Amino acid sequence: MTHVEQLNNGLSVSVDWLSWTVTEVQVLSSVLSQFGFDSADFYECEKGASGYRRMLVYHGANIRVLFEGNANMGIHFDVSGSAVGELLDIFREVVAEPTPWGTTATDLDTSVLQSLFSLISSVGHLTRLDLAIDDTHDIYYSMMTFSDQLSFGNFTSKFRTWREVLEHTTSGIRTGHTVYMGSGSSSIMLRVYDKQLEYNSKHEDRIDYKWVRWELELKDERADLAAAHVVSGIPVAGVAVGVLSNYLRMIVKDDS
Repeated sequence: MTHVEQLNNGLSVSVDWLSWTVTEVQVLSSVLSQFGFDSADFYECEKGASGYRRMLVYHGANIRVLFEGNANMGIHFDVSGSAVGELLDIFREVVAEPTPWGTTATDLDTSVLQSLFSLISSVGHLTRLDLAIDDTHDIYYSMMTFSDQLSFGNFTSKFRTWREVLEHTTSGIRTGHTVYMGSGSSSIMLRVYDKQLEYNSKHEDRIDYKWVRWELELKDERADLAAAHVVSGIPVAGVAVGVLSNYLRMIVKDDS
């Protein structure tokens, strides 16, 4: 289960992807140990990826470690949304404080995430941070309503472009509906999509409630800045909503 924060308005926020690079020169075993891992936790793939010659994959979770790249490429970690909870559980043991009873005290996920971001900033930098804002109670915009509002121009945004993608089976059943704002090559992009459609197209245990996800993909400096806000004490939910409201506002054109 990934780290989730609830907002008073009924929305929830989670970290849906996390990537970072350790640039401080260290041996692989030492880097793994800093984040609570052991080499035995991984198996090595036949090939590397993303310019790295070697790659480890964690047993039982979508966590991969890339190493032996070119000069100054460091050691790189990729953690998918489904594995963020596993990562926090592992790292919690690194930062847990011993108690007088011979056990360790587990802290709140928020504090563990703060400690993780603080460590990353001290030995390297973030390369990607995805923040997902979930509307699972049909509180605000459905995908069709959101798309219509964009078409009508009822918004202001720092994004220069937006595009809409609809996916269907060959028999005509809709399996996906996504709006992209911004470019995938830029430091920030927004994806708004029908999570209910996506989930039901991949799982047999279908969900019958509306679910729209607003997902911010932050890269490099933007990711580092967001993490710095979390380290300073701002909840992840506050950071996500703050970034979203800074880049997109829905408006009613009733005044000149």
